[in-house]
Amino acid sequence: MIKQLLPMILTAALFAAGCSDDKPTSGNPPANTSTTTWNSAGYWETTDLNASSTEDYIFYSFARRDTVTLTFDQAMNSADWDIGFRRVSILINSGVSGAANTRALDLTAAGEVDTAGFVNLINLLGVDTTGLESGSYSLAIDEWYSYNPVTHQFNLTNYVYMSTDAAGGFVKFQVIGMENPGFPPDMGTISIRYIYSTDRSFDEAPDTLVFDASSGGPFYVDFSSGALANPANPRASTDWDLEIENYEIHQNNTIFGPGEMGTYEVWQDQDDPTDFDETASMPDMAPPFPDDFGSPLTDWYDYIHEPGGTPTVLSKGNIYLVIDGSWACKFQIMTYYNHYSGLSGWYSFRWRELE
Repeated sequence: MIKQLLPMILTAALFAAGCSDDKPTSGNPPANTSTTTWNSAGYWETTDLNASSTEDYIFYSFARRDTVTLTFDQAMNSADWDIGFRRVSILINSGVSGAANTRALDLTAAGEVDTAGFVNLINLLGVDTTGLESGSYSLAIDEWYSYNPVTHQFNLTNYVYMSTDAAGGFVKFQVIGMENPGFPPDMGTISIRYIYSTDRSFDEAPDTLVFDASSGGPFYVDFSSGALANPANPRASTDWDLEIENYEIHQNNTIFGPGEMGTYEVWQDQDDPTDFDETASMPDMAPPFPDDFGSPLTDWYDYIHEPGGTPTVLSKGNIYLVIDGSWACKFQIMTYYNHYSGLSGWYSFRWRELE
């Protein structure tokens, strides 16, 4: 459930560079382009795959060694692709992001192979693949509680968040109570401290919303009214901001609804991440972060922005295992920039089927 996100202070510049998380369109898909050639060093090399669109994913098939022409809606019901790219976002064809059974594992992060071991990795002998994962969600509000697997206790972090709400207003909030929670989906009684505002400043006294969440939900929080909403069709309604269900918090935005809800993790930039009063307004250079699709490849890059320099996305060079049924390959992203123009969003990567 928990997925890593870049610190929001860095994300601001990334969005300014054109990395949007708008909902994929369902119109004309990008045309497929043959980009893959054999490298004499012993692997397939895909150069300058254009994933620079802020709206449309481009889908790649290892079997075809080519991109596949699909709209997003078509791709969600197709087994003809393995991996999808849109700006820095990467998804795989499984779980919540596809109809196939493509799974992946970050071999480098798992300590199985370092970034220089690509060529020498020829099979899975001795490789622990128990950490393979399917496509999932990458949630912006994913650290509002902690769980102790030894004591089976849920504890609030009391972190402070700032958001735009579904209709474009602003809210600062903090989950301050979770009384008598049980095993999922029982979340006990939840209390949320919040300030709703029509601009980025939060000068008013906070209000508190308390509700019984023992059934697990979903519960739909509407900050503008200070109450729970009951939308007939949540996926088509802007009458709610947060969907709280089974210890997950979803926002009314790209994936879960048509709204403009997005969240800035202000707690990361505070001296005290739990001090509700420390930050009085939402900074202009802190764009709200929506929920997105996630995968084991979500954390493939480092975002570098030195003072006075140009923001840069650099591949960590991690080696990934990608498996679909009995077929498996090794996969490594080399660059994020076009070799000729230097434009961002143009992937070059290498891969090869494993024995």
